[in-house]
Amino acid sequence: MNRSEHLIHLPIEHIRPNPHQPRRNFSYEDLNELADSIKSVGIIQPITVRVIQDGYELVVGERRLRAAGIAGLKEIPAMLVNMSDQESAAVALIENIQRNDLNFFEEACALERLMKDQQWTQKELADLLGKKQSTISNKIRLLAIPEPIRDTLIENQLSERHARALLKLDSTAQLRKAVRKIIQDKLTVKETESYIAEWTNQTDAEIKEVKSKRNIRGIAAFKIYLNTLKQSVETIKAAGGKLTYEEVEFKDGLEVRIRFQK
Repeated sequence: MNRSEHLIHLPIEHIRPNPHQPRRNFSYEDLNELADSIKSVGIIQPITVRVIQDGYELVVGERRLRAAGIAGLKEIPAMLVNMSDQESAAVALIENIQRNDLNFFEEACALERLMKDQQWTQKELADLLGKKQSTISNKIRLLAIPEPIRDTLIENQLSERHARALLKLDSTAQLRKAVRKIIQDKLTVKETESYIAEWTNQTDAEIKEVKSKRNIRGIAAFKIYLNTLKQSVETIKAAGGKLTYEEVEFKDGLEVRIRFQK
């Protein structure tokens, strides 16, 4: 990765946002606080940009760029670097992770996209970020939760552990019901885990009960079929037909043998 760089001052209007920016939510209150700080002391740390075909594109520093605009600045100090699209995406992700700027779903999305773009394995990405491979795997598993439900979790400030507990549920309907319960009753992580464990155990028991009832109904239907078959054999024999009826039991079932004599 070529990180040769030098400091320049750029008009804010000439800088395009980073399309690979993993962060999607920015607090308006935080941006205003940063804007007030910029008005007082200026930009302490320059943003990072790269040259693109028709201008400049942000690599790192979106909060500073937005806050500078709110503060009324026309220009902003920037470090100009040479980077490819993939390198820009990787740096943006790593910067946000190191600053803890992403919520857990944004981080999971960014990790997955970075692995695809860079064709990295979970192990390679974990080594790069200084994390365990299991941490990367667990993060990406969170993406099994549908996006509307992710938004609800973030809006209600539920934790990553709340989200991880939800992964034990199978359907979107179950997820919605569980999330409503968690929010309405303000369940802690432990309470959420207990609630979902109790629910899934109950669901498993209900499934077993349904299967048992189906099995009983199947056995009853089979007995009716056998009785009908036996009666048919007796009717044919009474009419002079020469045939034999035999039942042979096996460990895994019952075999019925009917033989007609010529």
